[in-house]
Amino acid sequence: AIYCFQSSTNMIDSNEFFNNTATGNGGAIACVMSTISVNLNLFKENSAVLGGAVYYNDLSFGGIDRNTFDRNEATSNSGAAIYCTNFSAPPISKNIFSNSTAGNAVATGNDSVPTISCCCFYNNEGGDLLPPGSFDGGGNFIGDPQYCGIPQSGNYYLQADSPCTPGNHPNGASCDTIGAMPIACGTTSTKVKTWGAIKDLYRND
Repeated sequence: AIYCFQSSTNMIDSNEFFNNTATGNGGAIACVMSTISVNLNLFKENSAVLGGAVYYNDLSFGGIDRNTFDRNEATSNSGAAIYCTNFSAPPISKNIFSNSTAGNAVATGNDSVPTISCCCFYNNEGGDLLPPGSFDGGGNFIGDPQYCGIPQSGNYYLQADSPCTPGNHPNGASCDTIGAMPIACGTTSTKVKTWGAIKDLYRND
């Protein structure tokens, strides 16, 4: 979707990147020798070899903050959401990484040491741990972000009791809001139910 090269300095803010595919690296955004700020974006169902959503290469920097990544994939199984390599070390903070379909959420290569802080990891096929080579800036956790909508509904707003909202972070972390979307529903979870299951709730045996 976006390619930044040789000393580009841009802010990519408040966009939705959906179903982009790269035969190489960086399904939604690829940055090479650039300083790019990536903030408040929704990345869903993007795919590439490395960095299904975002790829930083060759001394690329710039914060990756308060984004929501859902159902992205890396066909190499490295960095379904973000891949950083060749001395690229962006600060990665207050992001949600959920439901990656191939690969761990964040991966690094070749002396890239991004600082990862206040991020939520949930149900990523390649695992929910911080990648080797990264620096743990604190406030990271594994847990259901509690979106308002059912899976694949496209509703990524947060429930009022989500661990990604202020006052609800695990272990008392002070992280402000995590992810691109604010609170938009109460504490009652939305769940998928078959019509038969709903009828059973009212059946009188």
